[in-house]
Amino acid sequence: RFLERDAKEGQTPPFVARERELALLKYHLAEALAGRGRVVWITGGPGQGKTALLAEFARQAMEAQPALLAAWGSCRTEPAKRSRLPSCLQPGPGLL
Repeated sequence: RFLERDAKEGQTPPFVARERELALLKYHLAEALAGRGRVVWITGGPGQGKTALLAEFARQAMEAQPALLAAWGSCRTEPAKRSRLPSCLQPGPGLL
């Protein structure tokens, strides 16, 4: 709460204690920009900072790469029937 209270209007609270994870995401972005893309999973329990990590990564990445478009969503936590993938990663109609 103190970070929220101390943040000025229109600014995000300071991003702390995720430098290693942020560096790893930056590495994967550099690899993708070099044509060696991959899927990177961000996992963890509620309140562990996944959203804050992705928001800060997206902010820094788009600042460094103005043509970059960052988007993300969320999946249901239970796997889809007959698959090990979350429902948001299942192929859509007509896709395989």
